Amino acid sequence: MSFRITFWSILLCLGYAVVALGQDYAVTDYIVAGTGCPPGTAKALISETGKALVLVYSNFFATSGPGTKYSDSRKNCQATFNVQVPAGYQFALNNAKYHVAYQLASGASATYTTSYYFQASIEGSTGNGFINGTTSGSKNVNTALAPAVWSPCGKTSLVNVNTAVRVIGGKAGYFTVDSFDLPESAFVWRAC
Repeated sequence: MSFRITFWSILLCLGYAVVALGQDYAVTDYIVAGTGCPPGTAKALISETGKALVLVYSNFFATSGPGTKYSDSRKNCQATFNVQVPAGYQFALNNAKYHVAYQLASGASATYTTSYYFQASIEGSTGNGFINGTTSGSKNVNTALAPAVWSPCGKTSLVNVNTAVRVIGGKAGYFTVDSFDLPESAFVWRAC
């Protein structure tokens, strides 16, 4: 009995150690590009600790309906940011959070997709969601990312996060992304 308690206590402590040591990281730089974030329309707010990032957009929206072009109905923004990773650890992202606003007429729908990958890697992770018309509003959406794709071990990493939105259907509609949030809880760590 005491062996089991000791064994599980050690595993629990090791789990906390991995989480605690993995927290010694920092998001240091960023760049954004895409049809949904032309120059000057997106700004990153990196927390004082460097452990969280919020991108705020002023022009990230897709629209459809009479008088719109096909290119108006789909937009994307790719954020590339630098993460300083502690020696002996690697990270993955488990979710992406957004604040969105939308108005969709009958027959219209909106989709949003987020994917991420590390520079020089062919593996990627994706999450998506959709909203069907007739509806309007604004809300926070949380998109789970799977499968886990891990950064290089113990190396500063460039991670690319691409968000794409699309409004589908001949009826009028729009979908706007106001902000993208990578809180500290989005970073999952493991020893390597």
